[in-house]
Amino acid sequence: MKQCLLIVLTIVLLTACKKEDVLPNKPNYAVFTATINASPQSCIKTADGNLVGCGTLENTFVVVRFTMSGSLIWKKQYTVVNGSALAVAEDNNNDLYICGSSYSNAMDIALLKVTGNGDSLWFKNYGENGQDKGVSIIKASDGNMVIGGTSNSYGPLYNNDFYFQKTDTDGNILWKVNYSDYNNQYAEQIIETSDGGYVLTGGTDNQNLSGTSPYFMKTNSAGVKLWSKTHTIANGLRGYTIETANGELVSCQTSITMNGWQIRILKMDNSGNLIWERIIGTLNNSEEAISLLENTDMSYTIIGNSMQQINGGGQDGFLMSLSSSGDSLWCSYMNTLNINLFKIFKEPGGNNLIVGQEYHMQPVEPTMYITRTDANGNFK
Repeated sequence: MKQCLLIVLTIVLLTACKKEDVLPNKPNYAVFTATINASPQSCIKTADGNLVGCGTLENTFVVVRFTMSGSLIWKKQYTVVNGSALAVAEDNNNDLYICGSSYSNAMDIALLKVTGNGDSLWFKNYGENGQDKGVSIIKASDGNMVIGGTSNSYGPLYNNDFYFQKTDTDGNILWKVNYSDYNNQYAEQIIETSDGGYVLTGGTDNQNLSGTSPYFMKTNSAGVKLWSKTHTIANGLRGYTIETANGELVSCQTSITMNGWQIRILKMDNSGNLIWERIIGTLNNSEEAISLLENTDMSYTIIGNSMQQINGGGQDGFLMSLSSSGDSLWCSYMNTLNINLFKIFKEPGGNNLIVGQEYHMQPVEPTMYITRTDANGNFK
């Protein structure tokens, strides 16, 4: 009886962005050539209203500043030994911090600070004898910087564990914490919550399911663990999480199934307990959710990538909206071959700004793709 109930529930929750739901318009977009890591943590909106992205090209950190209309302001490269730039943040003085990893005798957390004009100020490594990697960086409400990552340098088992540290704006460590567990954990993102604490998100080995499952951990402002939750999704790829206006958490996740990739949207209370889950996808197609935001009406706008709309193969980007209770509202496709969307921003007035990449065999660097829609997904 339990198995039958589970099957019925899954069918009820399974939705898709079908062709008949797609709005019949095509985006206008701006392009320029640059290397930005295709994840939400690698692109931010800065205090001056422009955008900054980071990436890696031939053992250098790449940092790019560009306007919200898609005009390149500057692009600079910084030599980092076996470096990988994964995330960027801005401080109260408008300086930029690029976080990732570098490798000499072991992998270390790498942190580069540059001015708002891209002039290098300093570079620091953090780590022990194991493999340490920074994957997310944010400016905390006190003006200091918090790095979330993964480390196997600590703990009795030397597994991959959640790790994060707070530094001042000179890169001096104020505190650092490692969270040892019997399972491997892989960090993806850190956010500061409205109560001054932090939520570190990622994946953990699941002994009952294949692959990794989404893992969420809450701490107070000093990094002391308050709770952790694992949600039973098999073969999770990556996720992106926001705190809503009323203090709940919404996370877009992607899981691998026998019939392709499927999107999972999770809504949780402020203790990580599941409120609802929505499964989005169609059989024998692959769709992934990458980034999301909350709108003023408490609905959610989600971007991602899909294989289902391109005849003959290729990847297309999509934009969709769910109500606060998880009901599908609308869906738009980019209708552009080989698009990889990875960040959505809300503009003043309610428009959505979408950042992605167009992939080509040549040149070496991909082409950045920037477009916008109104609040209902109509391309501007």
